[in-house]
Amino acid sequence: MNDQPASSAIGPLDIKRVMAALPHRYPMLLVDRVESLDPDKGIVAIKAVSMNEEYFQGHFPGRPIMPSASSARASWSISCRSTA
Repeated sequence: MNDQPASSAIGPLDIKRVMAALPHRYPMLLVDRVESLDPDKGIVAIKAVSMNEEYFQGHFPGRPIMPSASSARASWSISCRSTA
């Protein structure tokens, strides 16, 4: 008999399952993959970025970085869905 409680963790979720869970679409879909989701511990998600992203075109020329607002939006997207 197993004395440990059943885990409610899920993952990984590919882009199709992410899109089924979130209402966002390009360019506001800032999650490409969910590696793990455990309501009691947290979520690990990935956003793949490339130099072709629109916000890199003028955001600190010569030293492109992802704007903090975009990072915050990605975090908000996954946190809202993981607590729903």
